Amino acid sequence: MAKGQKQGKESRWRKKESERKETGRHNPEKKKIQRVNPDYRYGLTKEQIKERLDGGWTNIEVDATSVTVKEIIKKNVLTYFNLIFAVLTVLLCLVGAIRELSFLPIVVINTVVGIIQEIRAKNILEK
Repeated sequence: MAKGQKQGKESRWRKKESERKETGRHNPEKKKIQRVNPDYRYGLTKEQIKERLDGGWTNIEVDATSVTVKEIIKKNVLTYFNLIFAVLTVLLCLVGAIRELSFLPIVVINTVVGIIQEIRAKNILEK
């Protein structure tokens, strides 16, 4: 079983490698280049930039994996525990035990707090 999992991970890695090679975002044969300490006001010269690009020393932009607010809300509302509490609520309402719904505000507050925390974290990460 572990061997199959390892092969699955390797094949995904190889797929990503081939995608990067096709898009020109990966150069496994990086050439040695001379390290420089340019003035921060001016940066690298055009020749130094060209040397780094030709040598495969580029900064690859990472795609953001940020989730939307809609996905955060959906993830926090549609949980197994909320389903159990929703079923209990319906059953208690059907038998007329409205006074026994004292757990419901706790469930709602817990869900709202989880949503707020994740949205705050998302906003901080996006800054």
